[in-house]
Amino acid sequence: MQTRARVVVLGAGFGGLDLATILSEAFGDTIDIALIDRSDAFIFGFSKLDTSCSGEGRRRMCVTTIATS
Repeated sequence: MQTRARVVVLGAGFGGLDLATILSEAFGDTIDIALIDRSDAFIFGFSKLDTSCSGEGRRRMCVTTIATS
């Protein structure tokens, strides 16, 4: 019986989320991935360039829940 590799990704910012996604797509069910962050949500505030180019004059926010227990 072969044991599955276990990967721990510390930090669920852009890099951590991207790495976890890349590993999941590359290895599928052959590895276990744990994504750990001090917060339970990922908050992305759009830059001034994004808001000015989109025609909206107000700052927008996007909040996504990472995990719930």
